[in-house]
Amino acid sequence: MNIGETIRRYRKEKNMTQEQMAERLGVTAPAVNKWEKGNSLPDIMLLSPIARLLGISLDVLLSYQEELSDYEADKIIEELNEIARQKGTEHAYKWFKGKLELYPNSTALCVKGTLVFDVARIIEKSPDTEKYDVFVIANYERGLLAEEQEIREIAADSLFSFYIRKEDYKKAEECLSYFPQGHPDLKRKRATLYHETDRRDEAYKLLEEMLFETSSKTNYLFYFLYRMAMEEKDIKRAKYFVDKQKMQAELFEMGKYHKFSAELELAVYEKDIEKTIDLMENLLESADTIYDFSESPLYCHMKFAMPRPEFVKNVKTDLLEQFCNEENFSYMKENERWKCLKNQKIH
Repeated sequence: MNIGETIRRYRKEKNMTQEQMAERLGVTAPAVNKWEKGNSLPDIMLLSPIARLLGISLDVLLSYQEELSDYEADKIIEELNEIARQKGTEHAYKWFKGKLELYPNSTALCVKGTLVFDVARIIEKSPDTEKYDVFVIANYERGLLAEEQEIREIAADSLFSFYIRKEDYKKAEECLSYFPQGHPDLKRKRATLYHETDRRDEAYKLLEEMLFETSSKTNYLFYFLYRMAMEEKDIKRAKYFVDKQKMQAELFEMGKYHKFSAELELAVYEKDIEKTIDLMENLLESADTIYDFSESPLYCHMKFAMPRPEFVKNVKTDLLEQFCNEENFSYMKENERWKCLKNQKIH
């Protein structure tokens, strides 16, 4: 926005005519008209009086605020949200549109502010809310061309939700191309799209895949937290995370084997003889439940590559080999049940 456009905008906001402005500044009305049309510039000595008259800073008058910091953009967006809440959508629209004219280079303000405005108009449920659709779409589409990936993804996500609301599923699907493969939200969005277009089996499959992936990630995170607690010798906290791993295995129906395996490392650390032998026996007995999740109703639309018949036998053999390691389990040497395990290995 050039200086003439700035003068014109703030003069109108003050409900001031060109003649009134000219009189206050001691110039002619045609001079003001030329400033606003960009045909001439105010004398440098008039810049401060013009800024004071319009109630703005020299920076604003000279359009130095076209670039915004993230903090400044966030403050404007907060103010937009408050205006929408207190004064309604139409007032918020006019105010926000003015801000976009003042800061035309801020794509972040454009996209994030439009998202706030879009949500506000939905909440307000105004009967003529669709009149803002063109404005909203244009701002989101501008965000799709942003250099920053974060802004592109916010714009694509917002535009996807917009088209889902409008039941324009073809355009909604086009928005997904702006997300990189492997993006954590991509499957969820596809599932939403499949659900809305009555492709229920495909939606189920994607949601189940996400659930299964969540199980693996959650188990890893709890184990990582357990290891950190152990490094700090915080056994109470370590036990807490082991309990969470057990709950996770049960919640996601991963089978008894996965539930028991979470505890063994801690039992060995504590040299808890009874706990260790109980877990050893349980793990050997439940080895055939390693793939129980494949039969769970939670994942009934997924297809799993089942292991070869000898897989469970090999697992038991490997477990027995580990459990009979006298160096690692020297504290078990007087336990009769452990001796029986060793005999199983021998035979």
